[in-house]
Amino acid sequence: MAYALNKDLRRPAAIALVDTAPCLELSKLARGLAKETIETQFYLLKGRKNASFEEAYDIVRREEDTKRRNPRVLTRDLAAADKFDVSDRIGNISVPTFVLVGEHDDIISPNAAKQFEAALPRADIAVIKDAHHAAMLHNPERFNQLLREYLNWVENKVVSCST
Repeated sequence: MAYALNKDLRRPAAIALVDTAPCLELSKLARGLAKETIETQFYLLKGRKNASFEEAYDIVRREEDTKRRNPRVLTRDLAAADKFDVSDRIGNISVPTFVLVGEHDDIISPNAAKQFEAALPRADIAVIKDAHHAAMLHNPERFNQLLREYLNWVENKVVSCST
């Protein structure tokens, strides 16, 4: 979003926004962050107990290991998110925008994403079934299909019309 709003940078043809909102103030997201953290820990315990392996499990496990080994990464990420608020400028994003959110996302709820989409002049939304905050991990086939369709549309309708 910040990129699309920065007048000093080349304007993108379109943007896709995944599991985000125009304001990431932590006090507004704390309940969802806590719930996602607990669900992630249960997911990891269940995966270890069942000795099941899937690519999504491995990615989540690696991310959690990285957070434990270097908590400053998470601290800096959360500090940057807490300062991010473009709510008053969101209507200035004039490029086509695709908002993707997980059906069970506790951090950025589908309802919040729909409000976000309504504030954008040229936006569409996709709610990914059976997905939480990391929709690309929980339902990668559907996520990738929707993103691929959007990128094809951008290439065929937006980019080709502007050249």
